[in-house]
Amino acid sequence: MGSGEDTPGVTGGGVGGIVRGAALKALVVFGGVILIRRLRRSTTRWDHARTVADALSGEKFSREQARQDPGNYFNLR
Repeated sequence: MGSGEDTPGVTGGGVGGIVRGAALKALVVFGGVILIRRLRRSTTRWDHARTVADALSGEKFSREQARQDPGNYFNLR
């Protein structure tokens, strides 16, 4: 409304506005894709590091072990 490019009847600048809008939309979509990829990649690396650390620690605890021996399982020293 302020610039007057969208109003019908005004000649000139119509195609430029469409191209500018399409370019802006493409940039927003491209930026969103990059952001999502970065977030997914960092989560995957964190999960992988935690899995490797759990595998190397050698201690495997389960809910069943916690029920059988709660004194040893919840030892927080």
